[in-house]
Formats: sequence, structure tokens, C-alpha cells
Amino acid sequence: MPASDAELKALADVLETAADTLAYLQETGLRQVKLDPKTWAALTAPLPAAPQLAPAPPPQALSRRSVAAEATAAVSQAKLRYLETMRANVVSCAACPLAAANRCFGGGSPEAPVAVVNGACMEGPAAPAVGSRLEGPAGELFDKMFAAIGLTRADLYITPALKCPVRGKPDTKAMVACQRHLVAELRTVAPKAIVVLGPVAAKTLFPNASADWMQHPGRWTMLDNRIPVTALHHPMRIMLLGDAVSRQLKTDNWKALQALRDRLKA
Repeated sequence: MPASDAELKALADVLETAADTLAYLQETGLRQVKLDPKTWAALTAPLPAAPQLAPAPPPQALSRRSVAAEATAAVSQAKLRYLETMRANVVSCAACPLAAANRCFGGGSPEAPVAVVNGACMEGPAAPAVGSRLEGPAGELFDKMFAAIGLTRADLYITPALKCPVRGKPDTKAMVACQRHLVAELRTVAPKAIVVLGPVAAKTLFPNASADWMQHPGRWTMLDNRIPVTALHHPMRIMLLGDAVSRQLKTDNWKALQALRDRLKA
């Protein structure tokens, strides 16, 4: 029996994710991938017969689904209202010497499963809302990193740790001032996991974060004892280093991304 449209789409999704994963692994310098017999058997197995159509759910079940969908939509709208209030607080903030005319806030769906904390926002009126150094080649590498575990930017809520542009190393006062905005923002989005990119993002969110935690992707800590957080090497840092070092950093990130994928599936 020919495969159904749903089965063909599922297969296409699996193949697309596999291609993205292999593309990122190639970035790390890997040229061969070992497959265990069970994985190979699953990949080469014939498509199963199309399942029999299930009977339509009773009206009561449809009603429960409708209520659940309305509740989810209401929560999402409430998050958006809170985030708009926080955006206004960021615009009016004068808690540190930066206090720039150009401020940045987060972007993406408030229902995204993963929040990504970047460094400081870019300077200039055309600065993207999601912060700095995630465009161009670094942005392409960023997209490859998350595509390798089946995520696109649509699955991410991306926000800068520092809401005002900064040149050089930010001072402690700026990081403390922005921490309250950042933590409130992340609590509102309440993702399944948080990824911080680079030391500025890590130290703003966790002022007492150890260098060991920041420099070794894949290690986890918690925000408010409920949201798991891990650090990754920033794509821009990887782009600026030589091939040998950058491949090692990409490999470090890949291990951490696999751990993130497992947490999202749990």
C-alpha cells in the first residue's frame, strides 16, 4: 500500500533534520559517522502500511480540545502584554551610564521552547531587535547549529543580555542594571531551556558564574530552580578563530546541542 501524505511528510522532515545535522557535523571536521545496527535497520526499513483512519472524536472531546486551545492562546496573549510592559521599562531605564537612545529587546514567539541570550545589542538605528553578532556568517553558523537538532529561529526566543549598545567590556553596573530586565523577560517567556552565548550573556544572567561553566558547553545550571540553562561558544568567536580551534569549539557546541535536544524531548 502506498505511503500516506502524512507519512511522506514525516519522512521528509526526518531527512531534512538528518541533512542539517550532517552539515553541522561537517563543520566540525567530521568525515565519517558510525551507525549502530538498530539505527541502520530503522533507516533502511520499508515504510509501514498506512494506518486505518481513527473514528472521529466525540463532541465532548472536541470541546475539551477547544477549551485547551483557548487557554493556550490566552496565556500567549498575557505573555505578550507583559513583554510589552517590560519593553517600555527597558526604553525608560536610566540605571547605568550606558542609557543609550537605541535600546534592544527580545524577539520571537513567547511560546518558543528555547530562549537564547546573546551579548549586547548593536549600535545604530537599524540594529536588529535580537542583539548583535547573529547576522552574516556568524548568523549562518548560528542557524546551522540549531538546525542540526531540528530547530529554526521560529523555535527560538532571542534576546540580548545588555539592552543598550556597548563598546568593549561592559562594566559591572551595566550588567547588574540589565540583569533585572533579562531575568523578568525570561521568567515571562518561561521556555523549556535557556542557552547563553558567550561570557557577557553568561555573566549578566549569572553574575557569579564560574569561568569553568562558561567555557565548557553542555554543563547545566538552573534559573529559579526550574528552567535549565547551558552555555555555548558564541558563533562570532568561532568565526574569528583558526580552523583547528574553531573545529574544537564547534564539536563542544555539538555535544551541548545534543544534550539540549534530549532535554526538550524528555
